[in-house]
Amino acid sequence: VSRPAWLINPLILANQPTILFGAPSGGKSTFGLILACLCSLGSCDTNYHFDVSSKPLRIMYLDWETDRGVIEWQLQCIRKGLGIELNLPIFYRRCSIPLADDIDQINNAVMEYRADAVWIDSLGLAAGGDLNSPESALPFFSALRTINKTPFILAHTSKGSENTDKHIFGSVFFEAAARNIWEIVKTQDDENSIIVGLYHKKPPPFAKIHNPLGYKIDFTDDVTTFEYQDPKSVEELLSRMTASTKIFEVLKDGKKTPK
Repeated sequence: VSRPAWLINPLILANQPTILFGAPSGGKSTFGLILACLCSLGSCDTNYHFDVSSKPLRIMYLDWETDRGVIEWQLQCIRKGLGIELNLPIFYRRCSIPLADDIDQINNAVMEYRADAVWIDSLGLAAGGDLNSPESALPFFSALRTINKTPFILAHTSKGSENTDKHIFGSVFFEAAARNIWEIVKTQDDENSIIVGLYHKKPPPFAKIHNPLGYKIDFTDDVTTFEYQDPKSVEELLSRMTASTKIFEVLKDGKKTPK
């Protein structure tokens, strides 16, 4: 029996639903498109603190939120930042009704384009209905299983929870059915860049919680660049980590009194 595979270890589990959730305008779509580009490119020598599958993948991007022009512009900017001249096998499909109600047409599109994975942007509109009800979550995941391709799902965060205890907005079944869950948190670095922190909320049953990750994304004219940023070096991101991590970072500067 072989160990379960990853598309991007530890961010996207192969053949099982992974959810990346965060606040509105929190960098989810941009970061998700960066990951789509890396998956479609295949194994590459990076310093991103994650490992990309060696096989180039064909991605189907199912979009309930924006339009083809926006997504294709973002992909072009990311490709330039990665130094990729050729188009990548990322196929766009505009969606307007819940996944479960459109599943036959979506399955046909996945087969037509021979997609290896589907990106879903985003969970709320793709599920439809009352998100706090199991009757929204259960049909969504039942339909998702019929696609039988790796799903990577973008979702929004719940309201009113503590700063370090955020959850996916809606029914608990959204978290229960996902096999791997990450939260994304954005801090504004300057007018041309953002820094995002990634916090592992639910690991697969065969893995443990991964340490937080951080990335700086620069937007310059028609180029989007992406590099690793130690999340412990950013005060807003460090504030969301465990007390022991915060104490360790303080003690790096030298001895301190208990107070």
